[in-house]
Amino acid sequence: ALEEEALACLRRGDVKAARALADKALALGIERTRRHRGVVRAVMTLARSLGLAVVAEGIETDTQRQLLAAEGCAFYQGFLLAPALDDAALAAMVGDGTC
Repeated sequence: ALEEEALACLRRGDVKAARALADKALALGIERTRRHRGVVRAVMTLARSLGLAVVAEGIETDTQRQLLAAEGCAFYQGFLLAPALDDAALAAMVGDGTC
């Protein structure tokens, strides 16, 4: 299963596996239930124990961002920050210090 593969990658030190654990589905669920927030907390604890930073994907609301920040997730991407950008728009955003 995908989860078993991700955990095996983590044991080997494969950082790509951590990305799979913080996908959009995780962020979407954080607003729904305490159980979802518990899963986020577990992912954040695992990442910290392995010395990994987590970038939450698909953040669409400030509530999602705040709940993730409360669990220690300082980095995020998604429509809350900006819509999909072309190269020029991204360069302008980075250049003006927006991100």
